[in-house]
Amino acid sequence: MWRAGKRVVYTPHTRLIHHEMASRGDLGDSFDEADFDAAWRNTFALGDPFLHPRLSRDETDYAPDLEPTRVVFAGRPLFARESVRRILVQKLDHVGDFVTALPAIQRLKQRFPNAEIHVLAPTASTPIAKWEPSIDNVIEFNFFHHISQRGRLDISESDWLALEARLKPLRFDLAVDLRKHTETREVLKRSGAKLLAGFDLRGAYPWLDVALEWDGDWPYLPKRTQVADDYVALVEAISLACERERRFLDAPGRSAANEALRAAPGLAELRPGLFDRPIVCVHPAAGNVLRQWPARYFAQLIDLITEAYDVNVALVGAPDEASIAEAVLDEASAREKLWSLVGKTKMPELRLLLRGALLFVGNNSGPHHLAAAMGTPTIGVHSGVVSAQEWGPIGPKALALQRDMSCGPCYLDSPAKCSRGLACLTGLRPADVFRACQQMLGASLRFPLN
Repeated sequence: MWRAGKRVVYTPHTRLIHHEMASRGDLGDSFDEADFDAAWRNTFALGDPFLHPRLSRDETDYAPDLEPTRVVFAGRPLFARESVRRILVQKLDHVGDFVTALPAIQRLKQRFPNAEIHVLAPTASTPIAKWEPSIDNVIEFNFFHHISQRGRLDISESDWLALEARLKPLRFDLAVDLRKHTETREVLKRSGAKLLAGFDLRGAYPWLDVALEWDGDWPYLPKRTQVADDYVALVEAISLACERERRFLDAPGRSAANEALRAAPGLAELRPGLFDRPIVCVHPAAGNVLRQWPARYFAQLIDLITEAYDVNVALVGAPDEASIAEAVLDEASAREKLWSLVGKTKMPELRLLLRGALLFVGNNSGPHHLAAAMGTPTIGVHSGVVSAQEWGPIGPKALALQRDMSCGPCYLDSPAKCSRGLACLTGLRPADVFRACQQMLGASLRFPLN
């Protein structure tokens, strides 16, 4: 009824009466499982269109999905440089420590020349701050005792509220804590700034928008850099977070790549069919089983794509990945639109094939980084073994899909060590990936599947 365009409404007050075969007299009986699968496989693969995407598909009741699939844009600008007009730098420790922060403050002014820089500093450091031309304003606040050995001062809640009353009206766009030790990190939250930056320590401050990892101070382990350089590195990380330009791999345009493909000697036997339609490239393998999305899921995804769009699909990969490609071919229904080029292309041909494709979909492996770097719309399917924020594909039209697992990133080295049967992969359904493909391929659907 739904596929016929009828509205589906549930009511518990309707009474249905079935008079045995009387209501089915004009219907032919077909109990062929293959026919049923051919007719409805893609509909079932997409799941219930009336179930909210934030509800779990694994529960019998309306339970929230506690580990939903999320879209990750790795390496993208976090914010626009020109949007940062007022910066708060907090340097609340002692005079010598304040001096070590001056190179970072100067670099901050270089990276954000149109921004006002306000410094939150103790009374003893205020004169030094006023000597520095890159600092526009100094806000006094004493956090530590002036004798360093005595540690922190006792600061009342009324003192904190008074500080907030001074800071929040300034409407800071960015607040930076230039201290590696963690005592002052929570002060950032009092600033009211839109973006917060500082050093993290083993994930203790997930609310930082820009962070560099600080390893702590370990006995008998010497440091490799001077602390002032570490502060400058944090400023550079902030600057990089708003950097729009990324240098990617040079590649021909999509039309030029397709022309070169049609003339490539190694693909001559595929020309009669493969290039009759636009191509979607799929890399169904990975160099590590911990990153391997199931072959049957790739097959379902290919069926969804080829039913919705007038495209051909080319499987790509290395010769030793042929068995996974065969498993995909065995499971897929759209064989007339599916070609396996696994082991049949060398790097120059693969480069052209990836660049000429409308879309690339693959596991967290080399080809998805290559496709993304050339500007091909790219979707990376990521397990929970490593963070997609760290290893997602980088490119102007690239994204990663990863379930937000409570146990990830786990950094396991063997599937046998996973107590959940790689739920990060098996729970990432073809429908989730297909909806991302719809976003990439646009509105040129042959007919709406969902």
